[in-house]
Amino acid sequence: MRRETAPLILSTTGVTILYILSLILQPPHVTLDEIPSFEGETVEIAGVVTSVYITSSGNQIIGLRNIQNEPPGNTTIFSMDKIDVNVDDIIKAKGSVQKYEGKWEIVVHNKNNVQIIERMNKQKTSIWVVATEPEKYMSLPLSLTGEIKNLKISRNSFTLTNSGYSITVFSPPQYLFNLTTGERVKVDGILLYDDKTFSYYLLGERVIKVD
Repeated sequence: MRRETAPLILSTTGVTILYILSLILQPPHVTLDEIPSFEGETVEIAGVVTSVYITSSGNQIIGLRNIQNEPPGNTTIFSMDKIDVNVDDIIKAKGSVQKYEGKWEIVVHNKNNVQIIERMNKQKTSIWVVATEPEKYMSLPLSLTGEIKNLKISRNSFTLTNSGYSITVFSPPQYLFNLTTGERVKVDGILLYDDKTFSYYLLGERVIKVD
């Protein structure tokens, strides 16, 4: 019995040491307004998604603000991988702090370093996500944001584009009269499939201008 005690003590001690090391190596959790003090360091942040954008080179830019209104703070997350997040989601991310073109950002080197804490509205998604798996969203109510192209009031339709992806929207006419090509809008509607043109489209129920 005594001979078994020593390995048990050593094993317990080893686990304790590993736990302490994990706490030491864990990046500090900082609020978005504290980011400038950690330039070049790896940190953990949390916030509410304010925008999602895919660059022409395929990188993803995620706008973020503090979960609480006070203290005010915002930043962007730069990721080379596409991450399925939507506006108003609350997320947590680990990455390195850097300043790019005068603005602070968190560079995420692995998409697994971004975790969704809470989806505020499961109906909100991005056009590129729908384009990747349209059958997943078939006949479901969606909320998509993008820029208006090819506005055709006579056909009650326009093309909604975002980050190189697009979808045709058919909208009630009362929402179209005050819209112009190039404006950013949020469209609430249902994703349907046209078996004549072999394409998906959004049957809009409401169109709202956004900044």
